[in-house]
Amino acid sequence: MSDPAIPSAVRVVRGNSGELTVDDHDRIESFINRYSLYDRKTLDAATYVWLCLDSKGRIVGTTAVRRVRLAAGVGVHRRPAKYCS
Repeated sequence: MSDPAIPSAVRVVRGNSGELTVDDHDRIESFINRYSLYDRKTLDAATYVWLCLDSKGRIVGTTAVRRVRLAAGVGVHRRPAKYCS
C-alpha cells in the first residue's frame, strides 16, 4: 500500500547554486520555511542544490551541498590500523 502523502511521480534534479534564479531561491526558501527556521545565506553558500519535484514541478524535498576546498595535508584520511595477531 502506498502512502497518499507521497507523490507517485517524483524526480530528483541537481542544479548548480550559481545558476539558480531569484525565483528559484524564493521557491526553495518558501518550501524550507514551512518545516524549519532557515537562513537564506545557507543556500547562497551552497555549491549544488538537489530538488525533489513532483509531477507538477512543485518542490517536495530539497538539500544543498557545499564544496569545501582543504589546504594540503588537511583532512587526509588515515589508513586503517594494523591489528596485532
